Amino acid sequence: MKIELDTIQNDLLKTGMKLASAISRFKTPDNRLYQAYLVGGCVRDIVRWKLGQIEFPEIHDIDIATNMPIAELQKNFRTASNNGEAHGTILVFMDGIPFEVTQFRTDGKYTDGRRPDSVKFTDDFMQDCARRDFTINAMGLTGNGIVFDYFGGIKDIERKWIRAVGDPVQRFSEDTLRIMRGIRFMINFDYGISDKTFEAMKTVVDKYK
Repeated sequence: MKIELDTIQNDLLKTGMKLASAISRFKTPDNRLYQAYLVGGCVRDIVRWKLGQIEFPEIHDIDIATNMPIAELQKNFRTASNNGEAHGTILVFMDGIPFEVTQFRTDGKYTDGRRPDSVKFTDDFMQDCARRDFTINAMGLTGNGIVFDYFGGIKDIERKWIRAVGDPVQRFSEDTLRIMRGIRFMINFDYGISDKTFEAMKTVVDKYK
């Protein structure tokens, strides 16, 4: 999917796209261009707008995922710590605005039912998307408006459907708050939910009874 971003009058979005494009102009040690994508709720809501489900995407927060390591971000941009370096996250400034930028990663075990015990960095954006909660939140938007969608998030938005990425029992066991997030999306967006995802919610909830 291609998004004509000039039609969205949002200064935060424009600055975030500017940062993603700037990161993507630098080269890796093996002479490839780095990748950078807007991720999460802002991409989901832009796609919902593109498909005519909302009148205008309300964008108040933008996160960026990249394969540029923190050391390179610090060398090429103005940065500040948000105490997330162990998980590959740092604040990067563009035109004076801070954006949370996180290196592509895969998550280790979740022993507390909330956060991963460890992370492993990767160069593969699809692997980064695979650790996310729902397909509608597992897309990336490039600086020139191309949506990367490895897990069918666009199709699920089209049919107004909540579906977990990968094994839903694993997703909800990793972070039980994802169950509440899924229910909130259903209510706020007036979406349905896949049978497999709903059954997984009940399975994980039953463990805590």
